[in-house]
Amino acid sequence: MSASTPVAMYERVFEDCTGLQVLHLTFCCCAHTTLVVDAPCSHIRELVLEECSFFVIELRDFPMLVRLACCLTHTSKILFGSVPSLMDINLSFSLEDDSKVAARWIDEFDSFLGMSPTITNLVIRFIGRRTWIRPSHLERKLPHLKKLSHLERKLPHLKKLLVADMPSNWDISWTRGLHMASTFLEVLHIHVPHSEMEPDCMRGMNWSKSGNELRHHHLKELVMIGYTQRNIWLLKYVVRVCTSLQCIVLLKDGNVRYIGL
Repeated sequence: MSASTPVAMYERVFEDCTGLQVLHLTFCCCAHTTLVVDAPCSHIRELVLEECSFFVIELRDFPMLVRLACCLTHTSKILFGSVPSLMDINLSFSLEDDSKVAARWIDEFDSFLGMSPTITNLVIRFIGRRTWIRPSHLERKLPHLKKLSHLERKLPHLKKLLVADMPSNWDISWTRGLHMASTFLEVLHIHVPHSEMEPDCMRGMNWSKSGNELRHHHLKELVMIGYTQRNIWLLKYVVRVCTSLQCIVLLKDGNVRYIGL
């Protein structure tokens, strides 16, 4: 759809096509940057936005939505109102544009954790250059890393989490924070692309055991693709606090295949 398409046209699809169950918006452009979905009578169960131009997606009233995917869009914020049926979320954002945009999206992701509905499956994929966060500036770029350790109740129903193409120069504690926010997580898969350089901020990191350390009694499966020595701290942490582990898979090489959304 061309950029001249009014945003009201998209919104009418949600409101007027009450029998519609699956909606994919692909390469849809619009001069208006915000898409508002307020459709209490809608029966849409699957919504996919792929390479669309909406910066903000506000789901005010979307009672039947089960699956949501935003792939390679310009979206920097997703606002959830009443989305009681949402279970599967797939977020795949490009980090190609510039460091300021990427850093702003990461800040918004922390807000997403606080606003997210009752989801059971979450896929996060980062696509693009992986040098926009440098280890020496990590805390300045990601001030929410400290806050993530206090998010134990933010994703209470999440059972499956896949973090794909995680930039190799990120602090691995970012994923640890997501794990701590997901008390009932059962399956955790992490993929780090191959990198010849080991981030300086990883050396000497040690998460020592404390009396107040949160125990996880539900995680059964941990898979780490692209495992190297820099991931040892996360591995030690998971083995120490997860009491129900049944399967650990460590792969030095590999990738996450793109098989549809």
